[in-house]
Amino acid sequence: MNIKRFIDRFESIQHLPRESQFTVLEKAYQQTARWKFSAVAALSPVLCVCLLALCGYYLFDGSVVAIGVGVVLGLLLSRVVVSECESFWIASALKTEFAHKKSAE
Repeated sequence: MNIKRFIDRFESIQHLPRESQFTVLEKAYQQTARWKFSAVAALSPVLCVCLLALCGYYLFDGSVVAIGVGVVLGLLLSRVVVSECESFWIASALKTEFAHKKSAE
């Protein structure tokens, strides 16, 4: 996963310098279960493509064009799903980390 795309994205760490943001994000990624990222990245395209291609097949009586459109839309949707899941898990890890820091103080 590319941590750099999350720099300056979360309000809780925007005030930090970029190097510190990268360190905090890397620590948050390490705390999050990596199998979640791998599972969503692997299963999301398969499920989205199959679901939308089957919908196109049944709704448009087996039209090849509808199946093709379903495949393309499924790939686009899966990319959005993967991105949103990654953002959610990193944000959750950041909240947990800052909660631990506040309770330690």
